[in-house]
Amino acid sequence: MKTLKTSLSAILKSLLILGLIFNMSSCSGDDDNNNDDDTNGAITGVALPARLITTYTGFLSYTPSTGDEIESTNSTATISGSSSNYTISFSDGVPSISGITFVLVDGNYVYVNPEDDSEGVIINTTDNVGLSIGLTVDNNIIEFTA
Repeated sequence: MKTLKTSLSAILKSLLILGLIFNMSSCSGDDDNNNDDDTNGAITGVALPARLITTYTGFLSYTPSTGDEIESTNSTATISGSSSNYTISFSDGVPSISGITFVLVDGNYVYVNPEDDSEGVIINTTDNVGLSIGLTVDNNIIEFTA
């Protein structure tokens, strides 16, 4: 199980880093931060399409700062909210993540952790819809892949 967790973690981090690089390279220095659409097509603070506000089933790993780690291959992550403020709730007693604002980058919805730009959430819509999460919240590590 550790090998699967390590592989999924590496894939998620790679996707997040690629998304960040694309997002940073697509921003020009004269963009106004208050614009919802920059000159290169990245759209910030977007509302998710209704079909993406749903429950995803997949691999969940939760490593709390204290206590036992939770790992499950059949866990859920449910996205709720509206406009540009979303919450992701997990099964298995894992705490929710709230206050998420997505950016639309090349057809995918991305949230980058403001405290660590190598972490975040990606809703991949370019192939099959999938959800990837890799975040540290209050020293607790949450990873989810569907």
